[in-house]
Amino acid sequence: MEDNPLEVIPDLSLWSENYAYMITDSSQGFACFLLMGRWIPDPTVWREFLMVQMPDGRMLHHKSWGRATSRNVVSAALARIELDGDAGCRIFFDGPIAETSREVLLKQGTRNQSLGRLTLDLSISSEVPVWNMSGHASSAEEIAGKMHIEQVGVASGTVTFGDETVQVNNAFMQRDHSRGVRDVTKFYRHCWAQGSFPERDLTFNLYSMLVFGRENEPMMNASVTQAGKRYPATIIEIAYMDSRADAMKPYSITLACELGNMTFRIVDFVASFPTAFVSPWDIVAGVFPEEHSVTGVEEAVVWEWEGLRGEGWSERSFTDQAFDKQGAAA
Repeated sequence: MEDNPLEVIPDLSLWSENYAYMITDSSQGFACFLLMGRWIPDPTVWREFLMVQMPDGRMLHHKSWGRATSRNVVSAALARIELDGDAGCRIFFDGPIAETSREVLLKQGTRNQSLGRLTLDLSISSEVPVWNMSGHASSAEEIAGKMHIEQVGVASGTVTFGDETVQVNNAFMQRDHSRGVRDVTKFYRHCWAQGSFPERDLTFNLYSMLVFGRENEPMMNASVTQAGKRYPATIIEIAYMDSRADAMKPYSITLACELGNMTFRIVDFVASFPTAFVSPWDIVAGVFPEEHSVTGVEEAVVWEWEGLRGEGWSERSFTDQAFDKQGAAA
């Protein structure tokens, strides 16, 4: 798969390109995710969005913009992704970042806060085949991106904030790369999840989304990989968010594939990052109950399957009404 940023930008309304890296280490209570994506009004501008939970519970967040991207480097202001084909990649951050808490983000979202210095240097690798979710036509195709690939793997390196340094060694990692139209005006809710069970050399991926007006035609895609072989899967059971109270709420997923039916249950949370997004597609830390936005949670989780515990990630979100084209409530 061509993983470099697209050199020629299509002349399509609401087109964007996005990269995501989610990392968790439950043994330390560490988790982070980095999102880098093109700004829809001008796709030559890139957004960088980073949230981190340090092992002592401190929650950090940063968002900025830039134009420095080259063929195999995705960068904005302080963050960058160095792509290296099949060899993997490295993600970096070095600069000021705001310190907050989950409670503050759930109450009032982001605000002016004191800044500390964070340095992050993580190498990303994987022996799991890429899941190519592209071309799955559905009512949600123009939200999730027509070109969409993802992969479970591991991350190793160091993360330092203040006088605390985290040594990350083969931590769970999920990466994602998508391109296409991001028209979120009819978005309703979604569930996006991944997990890894090294003892059985098994990973799973799923992406399901509902849109207003076509609730009976959800986008429901899933895949299971074992011993390097990928098996298409069907989603039998899934749980969506119904309210902000569903943050840190355990749920189950059941998938069916050639290997049989598999039920994965969340049994622990490493971190829960409150987020929101607006139309045209943009993301912020925290929720904004006084404004119309989609409420989301990025959560580092521990799954249980057949008595085994596995690291993973869960992203869920919902809104109670559709946007209009300008981003306000319809």
